[in-house]
Amino acid sequence: MYKPVTIWMFIIFAMMAFWQTSQANDGLFTDMTAGEWRELPNTKLKDVFPKQARHPAWGVVGPRSVTSKWSGAAYDTKRNVLIVTGGGHTDYGGNEVYEFDVTARQWVRVTEPSTLSPLAQPGRYITVDSEAPVSSHTYDGLVYLPQSEQMFKYGGSYYKSGDLYDSHAYLYNPAERRWKRGAKAPLPVVEVTSDYDPKHNVVIVGTGGGLMQYNVASDEWKLLAQRDFIRPAGAGTLDPDRRLFVQVDATTKALHYYAIDMANKRQVATPTGELGWGPHPGMAYHGPSKRMVIWDGGREVWVVNTGTWAVRKVENLNQPAPSAVFANGERKSAGVYGRWQYIPDHDVFIAYNDTGDNVWLYKLPDQNQQKVIKVSACSVDLCVGPGQHYAKPSEAAMVAKDGDTIEIAAGDYERDVTLWSSNNLIIRAVGGRAHIRAEGANIQGKGIWLIKGNNVSVENIEFSGAKVPDGNGAGIRLEGNNLTLRHCYFHDNENGMLTGANENSDILIEYSEFARNGAGDGFTHNIYVGRVHSLTVRFSYLHHAIVGHNLKSRAYINQVLYNRIMDEADGNASYAVNIPNGGITYLIGNTVQQGPRTENPIMISYGEEGLTHPSHELYAVNNTLVNDGPTTAEFIRVQRGAVRTKFVNNLYAGPGKFSDGRDEPGANLAVDKSEFISAERHDYRLKPGALGTDAGRDPGETNGVALQPTFQYVHTAESEPRKIDLGLDMGAFEN
Repeated sequence: MYKPVTIWMFIIFAMMAFWQTSQANDGLFTDMTAGEWRELPNTKLKDVFPKQARHPAWGVVGPRSVTSKWSGAAYDTKRNVLIVTGGGHTDYGGNEVYEFDVTARQWVRVTEPSTLSPLAQPGRYITVDSEAPVSSHTYDGLVYLPQSEQMFKYGGSYYKSGDLYDSHAYLYNPAERRWKRGAKAPLPVVEVTSDYDPKHNVVIVGTGGGLMQYNVASDEWKLLAQRDFIRPAGAGTLDPDRRLFVQVDATTKALHYYAIDMANKRQVATPTGELGWGPHPGMAYHGPSKRMVIWDGGREVWVVNTGTWAVRKVENLNQPAPSAVFANGERKSAGVYGRWQYIPDHDVFIAYNDTGDNVWLYKLPDQNQQKVIKVSACSVDLCVGPGQHYAKPSEAAMVAKDGDTIEIAAGDYERDVTLWSSNNLIIRAVGGRAHIRAEGANIQGKGIWLIKGNNVSVENIEFSGAKVPDGNGAGIRLEGNNLTLRHCYFHDNENGMLTGANENSDILIEYSEFARNGAGDGFTHNIYVGRVHSLTVRFSYLHHAIVGHNLKSRAYINQVLYNRIMDEADGNASYAVNIPNGGITYLIGNTVQQGPRTENPIMISYGEEGLTHPSHELYAVNNTLVNDGPTTAEFIRVQRGAVRTKFVNNLYAGPGKFSDGRDEPGANLAVDKSEFISAERHDYRLKPGALGTDAGRDPGETNGVALQPTFQYVHTAESEPRKIDLGLDMGAFEN
């Protein structure tokens, strides 16, 4: 038994926790300014999706369909919860219910997908041992019923079928998390619009033509107006003060309405002002101003006075705001519908567009305000991230001008693929790395970022998950001239970075990491540079390319300086460095290792696809090369032909030959791995007094380039000056 003091302490702590949560959430709403959009971080619906394994009906799209395929939501005003369900057609067969708790600011999957059984009609299904509806496009057919505290559902089409869905009403009880099937409607409707009429405790249901009402208490339908119009409506909302059921036409975006207390004819409104919303928007009634508010997924809203049919567009000019489109220009969802709702307790709207987005809140400005401007604390041209001008890099890319600086707040940006077309851009993350996760998205079938502008600098950005239909997706695909990458991280893409042929382009990569890139076909690599003027890679960590090469370059001039290029224990790359067409190449101060799972015993290859460049010179100076592979290695292979070479001060360890005799006698040294501080940990610095200490030669210079190393690599992807005391050590490091 608890002691009384313990019970009282528990009660006090619980009350304090409740008070703190209440205060925090009060601030969420009370400090919003007129016209402000506010993003709620870490509120992505996709984070609570069911797993695909053993899913009864994943479909061709999966649970993203609950927003992206003609589906809406209802708002539970008693619990302040947005309720979402959807899917249908061939897109998704899961009929689970999701809830977003505004107070807790989190999504919960409150029911699981039902088991399905096929009906006699081909392509149609029924739920097993349940009155739950089969997954369908819900359109604008979800309505919360405050008197009975249930959600109404009607409309849509069968999973795996484009035919009419059954015409039953369905009621969902959030407390019991159970569905109940109701009576059949007199008018079959697919693209449904609906809203609750509090005066009579009924649901108003219609489409572009025809109107019904459903009595929740008696489970009875009533036909209010015969269908006179075949074009479907996009959204429908009741003006309870003027007793008008207002609809947005899905095709023309025109406004129709019914006077519901004498609803026998659809009427066409004659709006004036700034129309222009997108197809299938959301529409909600704002009681305090007695106006309809329309949102199509972007940064603007439209306010409609149903007394005069005057329309006012409220523009959000430079505040953070949702985006209606992905970076490739496609709209994020096939309709907003009920995912735009008014929250009367807090006088704000809740908005949700895509399962990969966060939830947004919106505060309506006063009736005369048409433009919302808020100066950001950002001191550069374009700022990206929560609380900034642009929520995602793709939004900044669409408006960037030549010479702009773009700062991206650290954090994850999912499915935000982007085209950068302006010149002389500086794009950098601040506060840590910005991680661009492709998650199946791509720009123009090429990768995560497609850079067509010239003289672009990218700093502190992480790229992962690039995958495209032709298997050649890249973290960055470069089609412009001149690119600098600094402190970037490319991993788990089909290519890390990929460029086309551009003989005027110079590329610099420094202080960056490339890991586990490659599609496994041998034609995709950590870095793959086409026929450009020059490539410089320095102070970087290239490792674990999947079957392909850690570095492949067709540049006329290559400077590969002070890098760590490795398979380590479990990598299976082919060449560590591949310079397939020759050119002028400097390999200075690198640590290169191939592991026991390597795909090719050759570590560095030069000219293997033909010496096609105007000049052919290879300088390998002060590198440490280690073979941990299963066979004898060829550390450097040079294609036969007129190639000028200089191989000096290189250390090599493990079985194999250094080159085909192009090196000067005694200029390079084979050592046992025991000479290194810790070969098993890939620490290839020489032990004090080891072979090669102070034994290096002066490599001189060539083409105006000094060949003696001045830096050395520091793990991970850093550098330090190489301090030479008594003499130059051989290999990549100075004792």
